Amino acid sequence: MALSLVVVIIVTAGVFFYVRATRGARRKWLEQLDLPGVWHWRDGDARLSLGGGLDRGQFELREGEGVWRGEWSLTGHTIYLQGHSRSESMDLHMFQRGSIGLEDSSGVRRVFSKEAGNVVALRPGKGSEQDELH
Repeated sequence: MALSLVVVIIVTAGVFFYVRATRGARRKWLEQLDLPGVWHWRDGDARLSLGGGLDRGQFELREGEGVWRGEWSLTGHTIYLQGHSRSESMDLHMFQRGSIGLEDSSGVRRVFSKEAGNVVALRPGKGSEQDELH
């Protein structure tokens, strides 16, 4: 009886640490992907804006004059885009930081580069230096 209890405790602890390590590795991978933001298609006129968290949120895809909006989610290496008019699933490939490939079900891959977000909008407030300059 005591031996079976020890085995159950060891197996439970092993599963706990495995799940914890797997979640930590996934979190690290999601942080490296850094999906939320604006992505530009390298070979065409398309812009994909992803908002929300690291693995789900809202999206807007602009292609020429067309705009498609909805919800996105990432499960494994598949990104799902679900809008009012259609839904798509695409395989996600990370090439390097700030560069991803999205491959649709027909095998067409688009490479996107992330828009640099190093511009900070400054808004003058009451008593700021901007007020003194005007």
